[in-house]
Amino acid sequence: MILVINQVLKVKPVTPGSKEDIFPGIKNDPESSKGEKAIVSLKVNIIQGTDLSQINDLILIGPNPINVTLINQKNSFFSGTTISIFINHLFKEGVSKEVRQYIYEGGGLFALSKKGYQTWEEQEKAFQHLAHFMLSDTPDLIMNSGKKAYILDPSPNAGKTPCHLSGRITYNKDHKPPLTEDNKYMHHVATISCRETTPVLSDYCNCHLLDHLSFYIDSLHTGEGWPIHPGQHSVQNYDEAADLEGVHLEDEGTEISLRPLFSIPEPDHALVMSLKLNDDHLKRYDALYYSYHKALGLGRKHRIQFLGYPQSEMTCVAFEAESLFHQKAYSSIHYRDASQWQLLLQISPQTYRFTFFETFGEATIYYLIKNQDLKDGNFSRVQVVVHKE
Repeated sequence: MILVINQVLKVKPVTPGSKEDIFPGIKNDPESSKGEKAIVSLKVNIIQGTDLSQINDLILIGPNPINVTLINQKNSFFSGTTISIFINHLFKEGVSKEVRQYIYEGGGLFALSKKGYQTWEEQEKAFQHLAHFMLSDTPDLIMNSGKKAYILDPSPNAGKTPCHLSGRITYNKDHKPPLTEDNKYMHHVATISCRETTPVLSDYCNCHLLDHLSFYIDSLHTGEGWPIHPGQHSVQNYDEAADLEGVHLEDEGTEISLRPLFSIPEPDHALVMSLKLNDDHLKRYDALYYSYHKALGLGRKHRIQFLGYPQSEMTCVAFEAESLFHQKAYSSIHYRDASQWQLLLQISPQTYRFTFFETFGEATIYYLIKNQDLKDGNFSRVQVVVHKE
């Protein structure tokens, strides 16, 4: 549900910890009492959905979206819909100075589902609602840019699963893990079950993939530079067989549970930049991107993800992959070429404490592949990008 703000009727400052503060925070915490919160009365127009009675929580749409709580609402045939919201956000300089950055006529609120957005279909619907409100006059490519993906949650108690981080790999005896240039095993980063992820992989790949997809990296020589060159990383697709030989690497590993994600590109992704949007459209897409992730309850960074679009720590990851793979200067790269790079795996040390990050360094690792190579099941041309955190 989207609500458009027609008029700001009243803005009332709320002292943290007072009777009107419905989220008082931790007692005697000086940080929770600096500044003011607010109760705001608004006249709104409901443009998607009809029933506010089942809504408790909303998001103020914008580049820095804020969660707000619906206190009450009133519908009138003559005056329309009015609502009061509580903003559990500390305005450090005071409500009167800061609140208009977030609440203004023509702005919007996105009503959150009580059940959350657990499926790809629910997430896509939320994205489409936001996109039609904020970017209805932009190219269809933006509207259709979303891709199914998985968030990988380290879950030691998830039960037996073929997807796991680090740990033991079981191979056919004729199939061994890749080696570094000095003939040592590369570090096994993760293994993904192609069977378990078929609902997503089938959108990307036209061919039959073998059972497992395993990701490796040379973690022993990062003092000499990040392992972004050929021979320093590998992705292997293979079947388990009846005659197995266990290869024990690093530790016992951690099982992964798979969580659906309808992934959209970052505002500076090569795909978005290739559209040559004007400044106003770019600002609106920026607000859309962060509002959508806020609605899904996702932080801006630090997650383990399979497929979809990457979350860069610095420059656009796809742009950097094009530069590294073809040894091109940034100035000679076309955005449309860079947008052909597809994320395979993103893994951040902030989401799970891998022991190898202690020697590898605090950095997010991205495995990328060209769209056509993924369609063909060709994992010999994967490019790794590393962003230091």
